[in-house]
Amino acid sequence: MKFKDIMQKQANKLKSIKFLSAFTLAEVLITLGIIGMIAEMTIPTLMNQTQDAQFKAGAKVAFSNASQAVELMKIDAGDTLATYAATTQSFKPLFMNYFKVAKDCSMSSCVPSSGASDMYTTLGGVKANTCYMDDGQFITADGMFYGIENYSVTGILMITVDVNGIEKKPNKFGKDFFTLQIVNDTLLPMGTTGTFFPSPTYCDKTDTGVFQGLGCMSNIMQGISY
Repeated sequence: MKFKDIMQKQANKLKSIKFLSAFTLAEVLITLGIIGMIAEMTIPTLMNQTQDAQFKAGAKVAFSNASQAVELMKIDAGDTLATYAATTQSFKPLFMNYFKVAKDCSMSSCVPSSGASDMYTTLGGVKANTCYMDDGQFITADGMFYGIENYSVTGILMITVDVNGIEKKPNKFGKDFFTLQIVNDTLLPMGTTGTFFPSPTYCDKTDTGVFQGLGCMSNIMQGISY
């Protein structure tokens, strides 16, 4: 066999192998379709997980900042916050001084007190009750919103924080909105035993109560999923 014929035979074999190993257009389209379906199912989940992680990290930063402010307040107030607990709307003016404030919302000009809020929903997905933040509100330079509950009749000192601000979604209790409470001069994550909204009752996404989600902060600090 001539050299030319040998080379031609080898070339034909290579063509045959290439033809057999190549994908048809239909196969390529089907493969791309499957990849697209998988991406459509997984990407939103991954994005939600990333967002949740960011919100939880923000909640921990807010707790740290608020804790530092409370400790400084105790020094300035004489090692007790009882005076503020006993006097309605007295807590916010001093507490705000320990932050770099971008906007002072007075008592409740940024988030109106409402039994069925148009701004916030609960962990269970219904309109939230925003009554526990009408004794002082402000927005810090990092965009976080702080709302205060300081009612002398009950003696409750409660701090709520929207970690990504009131203008950004989801504006949902237990999602980007978390609560803290001062108990015996110590700032505690809401949901902790002894706080006003214990986590077993107020961190349940299957419940449709108007305060549902306000007890989730203790779960975040303990790394408990909900």
